[in-house]
Amino acid sequence: DGIKQIIDFNPDLVGFSVMTSYYKNTKEVIKKLREKLESKVLICVGGSHPTGLPKETLQDLDIDFVVVNEGEHTMKEFCEKFEDNENPFKNTSGIVYKKKKRIVFNKPREFIKNLDELPIPKREFIDFDKYLTPPGVIKGYAMNRATSIMFSRGCPFDCDYCSVNVVYERHKVRYRSPIRVVDEIEFLIGAHGIEHFEIIDDTFTVNRHHVEALCDEIIQRK
Repeated sequence: DGIKQIIDFNPDLVGFSVMTSYYKNTKEVIKKLREKLESKVLICVGGSHPTGLPKETLQDLDIDFVVVNEGEHTMKEFCEKFEDNENPFKNTSGIVYKKKKRIVFNKPREFIKNLDELPIPKREFIDFDKYLTPPGVIKGYAMNRATSIMFSRGCPFDCDYCSVNVVYERHKVRYRSPIRVVDEIEFLIGAHGIEHFEIIDDTFTVNRHHVEALCDEIIQRK
């Protein structure tokens, strides 16, 4: 039970990435955590839904703050301040938070210019096998031990129904280098026995040059 694991861990901070499709479930989990955890525990949410509706999310959920847009640098700064006994809400760019009865919008954080500066996620910190795509058919292919990987962030288009231009830099695509992507692929194959990868870019094939460069890097390492 995930809620019991969180309670047993006794965290200082709990964070959720929230899409609209599982907003209701997240709300129920947060309610249960508030009933079980100490009141001093901070709870935050990020992702497409809270980024698009930060004020409404804060008003509706029993949380302390929202992380807007990309969260890597924002959460790092917040946690470092918290560890150093500084006020993590003060001047931390990229958050919206409750202050008594007011909702405070801090300065927006700049988007990460160089995605290669982000490390490979520490999947070994979790029971990674629980998060692998189970055996089955996806888009006509049987996939065992499959996981996701991202080559780029953003989209040059402007579809009304899509959240990508809300979460990421509008009408712009930023790329990881082929070397960094294939480094991660090799690591996942060696460390976790991954057999299939699902590319979760919003527009993976929009730039043929980048796709061909990635394919060339894969071929060179075979």
